[in-house]
Amino acid sequence: GAWNNRLVLRKDTVVLRGNRLGGRTGFILRTDVPITATHLGSATEIGLGDIYAQALYIPYLSRKFAFVTGTGIVFPTATHRTLGLGKWQVAPLAVPVWFLPRKKGFFFVKFQDFVSIGGGGNRPEINALFINPTLNYLPARRWLVQADAESRTNWQNHNRTDFRIGFGAGKVLTPRL
Repeated sequence: GAWNNRLVLRKDTVVLRGNRLGGRTGFILRTDVPITATHLGSATEIGLGDIYAQALYIPYLSRKFAFVTGTGIVFPTATHRTLGLGKWQVAPLAVPVWFLPRKKGFFFVKFQDFVSIGGGGNRPEINALFINPTLNYLPARRWLVQADAESRTNWQNHNRTDFRIGFGAGKVLTPRL
């Protein structure tokens, strides 16, 4: 009977330097603001969840391959204890990216480890490794198909590993949407 739903408001910004693709480097900046609803027992809470921000550096980018590295930070901003984890977290990551021929999409594997560095002493510590292979394929103009998987190894819970898979499809409505 327990459930958790999230609407994530996300802003991504890509800043590239250099004037030719093979010589470009740059940054990817992201902010996630989750609006969360959680039902636990007989109580339902709705409000702000923990905010996530990341800064990634792209030290190598060519037509076939890119490498991305950086870190994320989780801010314990939840408006109720059931809406977030109550811990400050750092989340270093590394992502090799392979671009598909003829601009048909890309494939990447994200390796990211979330570690708590502070926060509520009455909340459990966090140390979890996420590995996410993701395929973004462009079958036709303005269409995107995504297939992804995720493994999460919880180093705080006897190295327990769980998995999920996902599939999505979408269409670009306008150049900005």
